[in-house]
Amino acid sequence: SGVCGGNRQAFAALFRRYHPEVQQHLARIVRDPTTAEDLTQEVFLRLWHRAAQWKGEAAFRSWLLRIATNLALNHLQ
Repeated sequence: SGVCGGNRQAFAALFRRYHPEVQQHLARIVRDPTTAEDLTQEVFLRLWHRAAQWKGEAAFRSWLLRIATNLALNHLQ
């Protein structure tokens, strides 16, 4: 059971792997490190709650960065 099954170890591994990239991606968009960190936490919170929505059609990384981009754009509006 991966993240979809509530596996905390799987989630922790994804967090360690993708956190720096997601945070850098968000910082480039919002241009504020504190906001980028807050949004990064929100991205991973959404990942935890919505992991089942990933259908495997796109690469996981692309899906995760799309969540991040959408959150950042919503924040900037």
